[in-house]
Amino acid sequence: MKQPGIFGELGRKQSHLIPLSVVSGLIGFWAPSIATPCYAYTSYLLLKSKGVLSSARATTLWATLLFAGQLLWLPDLMCREMGMSFSGCWVILGAIALYVGTLCGAIHTIVNACALRVTVSGIGVRLLTLGALIYIITHHALFFLPGLSGYPFFSFHHALAPLTVHASSAPPGQWRDLDGVHVLQLRGAAGSRSQRAQSIYLQLHALLQPPNGHGIILTPESFFPYGLDGHSPELKMWQTALPHGVRMILGCSRRLRPESSAASVIPDLAGDPTSSRQSLLFFDKNRITSYYDKKNLVDGFEVPFQYSLINKLQLYFSDYNKDRADMFASGGKGDAVFAYQKEGASRASKKIIPFLCSDILHYDGRKGDIDLVCMNDSWFPQEVRIWLKRAVMWRAALLQRFTWYVQK
Repeated sequence: MKQPGIFGELGRKQSHLIPLSVVSGLIGFWAPSIATPCYAYTSYLLLKSKGVLSSARATTLWATLLFAGQLLWLPDLMCREMGMSFSGCWVILGAIALYVGTLCGAIHTIVNACALRVTVSGIGVRLLTLGALIYIITHHALFFLPGLSGYPFFSFHHALAPLTVHASSAPPGQWRDLDGVHVLQLRGAAGSRSQRAQSIYLQLHALLQPPNGHGIILTPESFFPYGLDGHSPELKMWQTALPHGVRMILGCSRRLRPESSAASVIPDLAGDPTSSRQSLLFFDKNRITSYYDKKNLVDGFEVPFQYSLINKLQLYFSDYNKDRADMFASGGKGDAVFAYQKEGASRASKKIIPFLCSDILHYDGRKGDIDLVCMNDSWFPQEVRIWLKRAVMWRAALLQRFTWYVQK
């Protein structure tokens, strides 16, 4: 009797399908311009009779190799931003890839076991398996990592995002009418705190009035990566240069004033990095009208290691440390909606729903007219930046909502 191949139903003659599908998938990921035909061919190899998805073991190996190939950018990022050893980063990459591969194999087994109870054709089972893999990996696979839920780049259908929505870009420093609102993005600023503040001031001072006299200035995430509050001299300086009828949405770190017993324990709490939140400030010439705090902080990157995972739980042993730990938790204004109202108007012209980076990966029930996604994608290679943008485009297509995407 002929024994099944090492990959179960996937015999020796078909075992070449695994490397072919992995290579095709990786070419699609690292060359986004040709992702659609590459992912189409990968899907064909997965779904064909006696294809990769015919065996749980083949599915496990395929997913492990594909996931590891897509995450080749991660070790460099972890070394640079987290200070980890190069070898340790590659061990973590291998462990995550093996975990995702094993999870995909388990999903395959569960779907096929459930399909045995009903009358489902072979291609139907494989379609259900592929759909379950894409949904679970992109939405829930990384549930154990605070700030994340899934891995969005596993979504083959994001390759179709440019075909589903009309996307246009505007150069920084120029007003543009987007969905009835004139918007302008400031040019990037670099250097020390004072140099960045001066650069922003000079750009605001040189701005022309928008065509209809009203508009919004947009900035990406962490555009001014320093603590600000309503009493900051930089904010007062920018407000003097802000044209009449124009409001600004600034990506910065919102400084918290000590209001609890923590202030009596450590008097300089306001100067401590734990006393601020990554935020978007919405202000005009007179005051801060609203703000949005990022709700989902990624451990090790946006949360220092000494306050992440197990250590974060240990901070709850005292009242002061509980206040300190809460500053790393979800932001206090996660339900904020920026109401844009022209001067003299009786009601808000547009309701803008702000998001910061990974917040778009989580469910959000806020209602409005426009989504504003501010992201600092300078951490990632160009290919990953493209897939981040396509994830935002696909989300806009699903929600049928106009979206402003502001990247650094």
